[in-house]
Amino acid sequence: MANMKDKVRMLREEPGFVKLFRMFQKKYYSLSRIGGTVSLSDFTKEELTSIAGFVGKSPWELSEKGKLSLLEFEKALARSAFSEYTLLSLMEEVLQEKIVSKMEKQVKEQQEEEAFLVTLKNEIPDAEWWITHIEEKTSDTRWIWSQYKQNPSFFKEQIVLAYRGFSKLPREGQYERLPFFSQRITGNPHFFDNNELAERLLHHMMFVDQVRKGNPDLTMPRTTEELNDLLALYGLYRDDLWNFVTCQQLYASIDGSSHPVWEAAVKSKTVLNVPMKELLKIDKVWPVKGNRVWVVENSGVS
Repeated sequence: MANMKDKVRMLREEPGFVKLFRMFQKKYYSLSRIGGTVSLSDFTKEELTSIAGFVGKSPWELSEKGKLSLLEFEKALARSAFSEYTLLSLMEEVLQEKIVSKMEKQVKEQQEEEAFLVTLKNEIPDAEWWITHIEEKTSDTRWIWSQYKQNPSFFKEQIVLAYRGFSKLPREGQYERLPFFSQRITGNPHFFDNNELAERLLHHMMFVDQVRKGNPDLTMPRTTEELNDLLALYGLYRDDLWNFVTCQQLYASIDGSSHPVWEAAVKSKTVLNVPMKELLKIDKVWPVKGNRVWVVENSGVS
């Protein structure tokens, strides 16, 4: 066996063989079998001479042909000092790595994905409705599978923490600022910050939950306003500086009494920016005149 190992090492050092086997590897990956041909156009004269001697052809003949089939090489292999190897096993010895086909890789990836999903269902069984949705690989889950491939272990941790947050959202009719919610769930007020992975997972859980509750036309939030609306459905609101409503000529009441700030804004004809935190305290809003209120989403419209 030691002698054969020496022969493999020598073959690894022969001009052109590592390059040839790399090309064979790509062909095997795409076809999922030993077959097809590879081009020899990029091989030097020295490399062609070395390969030609192995397959029993002259360098000129090999150069003229310009290509070499994997089956032809495998037949030559059976007549060589390496006859105990298949082409695939010899390639693995020379390249010193496991060689798999595209089909084998896909099967392995599918098995790993299925195992990942089973682990998730076992760890957070109450989230099976959401995990099943991920399993369907709809367009809204592509980014989720992309994140999974980058680091499955870290990704699973983020999912578990995100679902812990989803399962401990404010009670119906109550509201909580997102940093306080994040601190309460994870001990980190920035854990569910914008663009963090855990935040995106939490939003997706909310989106899927809304769809299963009878809102099939809902799409994943694409704008700040859409995201704020989704969070509000679950009693969460973000930074007061960016989450506000602009009002003019409106009265409001708090605890059944007219709100003095809104009264002052009406009297002075002042435009009032009301943070969500303050708006949540309001009982009722009504216009100074009539019974109609114009609601405009675009802040550029006056």
